[in-house]
Amino acid sequence: MIITPESVRTLVKIILSAAKELPPQKQYYQQRFTFTATSSDGMQYSSETPELFQNDGELDTKQVERIAISFRDHTNDASIDVELSQKGSRFDFGNKIRVSGTGSTWVSGISDKLRVAVSEFKKQDGWPGAYSTWLGLISAFSFGSVISRLGNFVFTHIVHIVIKIPVLDIAPGYDWLWRPLHFVWIGLLGIPFSVALMNYLMELWPPVEFRMGRDWMQVLPQRKKRLAWFVTAVVLPLLVSVIYDVLKHYAVL
Repeated sequence: MIITPESVRTLVKIILSAAKELPPQKQYYQQRFTFTATSSDGMQYSSETPELFQNDGELDTKQVERIAISFRDHTNDASIDVELSQKGSRFDFGNKIRVSGTGSTWVSGISDKLRVAVSEFKKQDGWPGAYSTWLGLISAFSFGSVISRLGNFVFTHIVHIVIKIPVLDIAPGYDWLWRPLHFVWIGLLGIPFSVALMNYLMELWPPVEFRMGRDWMQVLPQRKKRLAWFVTAVVLPLLVSVIYDVLKHYAVL
């Protein structure tokens, strides 16, 4: 899901409204709120009032990557904890919504409101994870093909060394085996680069993405635009070349 300043303010309104639904406080007790925002540079902003999340506040001016909201009511033994983290979402931690209290009706009602609010947030594109296997294979063979061609060029035109595999001379009749092995070798050459690419894609499309601050401060959308250009200008032509090599390989067989 994609978290915007308005998304956070929606959760704040629900929590503030939930606090008003509880019975009055006993003497010497009071409800306590904590609002926290952590930016990409490690700075943490905390307040006991919701002004921290108001319009033109930190959510609109800082590149926030984590927010936390907590509410405590000791008189009614009630609490609400909301924590959302962009980095933590990649490792399945740092994101939670918890409502507790002795009043089951209050707990159920607030939990449903928060759940509905979150479900209405803009959905994140999950294609890198959904097609990770195919993306990994295609990128591995693509990178491997480039490395293989570059290596052949270097040895043939710069180093002037022709690489020969003796086993091909010993068993010349086994081309049907050596050609698939060569194809597998190309894939193995590209695996390290493929893994790096997949990690990069997962960073660009985390399960929880924060779009906070000024437009020019939002790093992930800008990186996605640059990636789109790179795919169009470089990856697609390379992919066509790899597909051609595969088809040519099987045509020879």
